[in-house]
Amino acid sequence: LKKVKTLLIPFFSFYLLSYLYWFFVEQSFRPSTSTEFYVPLIGLLYGTSYKMFIIPNGALWFLPCFFSTEILAHLIFKHIKSKFQLFILTTTLITGFVYPLFKIVPLPLGISSALTATFFYGISCLLKEKIKGFLSISKLGLFAVCLFFMTIVYFMSTINGRVDLAKMVYNNHLIYIAASLIGAYSILFLSAGISKSKILQWIGQNSLVIFALSEPVKRAVIYIMSKISHISISELRDSVI
Repeated sequence: LKKVKTLLIPFFSFYLLSYLYWFFVEQSFRPSTSTEFYVPLIGLLYGTSYKMFIIPNGALWFLPCFFSTEILAHLIFKHIKSKFQLFILTTTLITGFVYPLFKIVPLPLGISSALTATFFYGISCLLKEKIKGFLSISKLGLFAVCLFFMTIVYFMSTINGRVDLAKMVYNNHLIYIAASLIGAYSILFLSAGISKSKILQWIGQNSLVIFALSEPVKRAVIYIMSKISHISISELRDSVI
């Protein structure tokens, strides 16, 4: 019930706001998003990034996917014996990698992507206590480890190319796993090394609102820049992404 309140209700709320903005405003200056009015409403109920389902605000795919990830992880850690948990997590990962090979419709609520995400979520839960010990080193050490990890992730990303969890595009699976884990822990070390900041605290407390509004705002800014610079919207969008 708590996860419904913190993840699904914000998804429905921001999605409806994005839908109204898309229906009454955005379609007129961005024809590529135009479709039958009911198609995005299917996305509201389906909750998965598929075709034109969530065209009003593509970033919102993450919320139902995270909800499904939390539920899957909860079921694994509550009902599976500890000695089998890593095996089950690995099984969900393999299932998530194999699913897109069948080229079938993604499951609702981002479950198809959540199968992959659950592995990384679960690994973090299993290693939580061990990782805490590394966070006690000096701030200089934390930043050094973060920089080292980010450098590794950068080179991995140049090899593996663009990946997309929402669309289940992973390219090389081993590189994807390594880059995801190393990247996640690089952010963890960075956050542990940063001193308390009111600005960062405010961003953290309002991250959901910022996240939900970022996509429509980005689209509007790209449209305005296109009119000013006389560069096509598609070129600007590709350069921003």
